[in-house]
Amino acid sequence: MADIYLIRHGEAAASWEQDPDPGLSERGIIQAKTLINEFRDVSLQNVFSSPMRRAQETAIPLSQFFSVDIQLCEVMREIPSPADIPVAQRLSWLRSIARQPWHNAPPVVLDWRRKILDALTQLPTGSAVFTHFMVMNAVLGHVQSNPGLVCYEPDYCSVLALNVGESLALASIGRQSETRVL
Repeated sequence: MADIYLIRHGEAAASWEQDPDPGLSERGIIQAKTLINEFRDVSLQNVFSSPMRRAQETAIPLSQFFSVDIQLCEVMREIPSPADIPVAQRLSWLRSIARQPWHNAPPVVLDWRRKILDALTQLPTGSAVFTHFMVMNAVLGHVQSNPGLVCYEPDYCSVLALNVGESLALASIGRQSETRVL
């Protein structure tokens, strides 16, 4: 058993460059419901979610199954793109920085990662956190000391399980698959 589970949202109804905050597609809703089987034998006591719609909607089935409210966690939102980049150009921006090492990341992205890592060490055990592709990459990259912004391809509703002690430790990575992120 792990202490904290990071769960990537289900398939969104629109891509990142089409809609700044899409909900889930029909397929994404089905993916979210399948998480109940994966967590049936886990003792979840807290469900946190990025404030983004696709993450919140993915959290609903587990929240209902465990009879716990979804708590919004602002820091677990998607990677911040520069404010002056139009929505239609966000994917191009992400692709341009995705294969860079962390030490070349913009300060706002480094600050975003630091806040995520700090928040994870403060969460209670038995927590599920519904989040995003780049958040999961930021965390796994840190845990594995991988210098790249993108170090793996978590599938929709993939679970990154962590143990929390003096530092974050990997319990399991979960499913990987090429998705339409990059």
